Amino acid sequence: MAGYFIGVDLGGTNIKLGCFDEAMALVGRTSVPTDADMGPDHVIGNIINAGQKLLKKAKLTEADLAAIGIGTPGHMPMNTNQISAISGRHETISQKRLRPHGCSVRS
Repeated sequence: MAGYFIGVDLGGTNIKLGCFDEAMALVGRTSVPTDADMGPDHVIGNIINAGQKLLKKAKLTEADLAAIGIGTPGHMPMNTNQISAISGRHETISQKRLRPHGCSVRS
């Protein structure tokens, strides 16, 4: 049963990720540059790559995850898969953007 969680703090300069177990004990953490000037697809790639490396370091797989949460400094309308913090306008975290990374999104 999946019982681990990843929290993502999407900042203007850095993206910070933490991995937690069912008791919310920190299992691992990492930080990578946001590189917002490289565009939303690059930022999403940074988040996914950092998350995959974090899981590998913790000896976990994506199947071990119950959920991933993301905090952004901008507006994030519920159930729309949109984040405004990446470029100042609403950018959709779509299946098309996630497919090259082997990921999917659910609201």
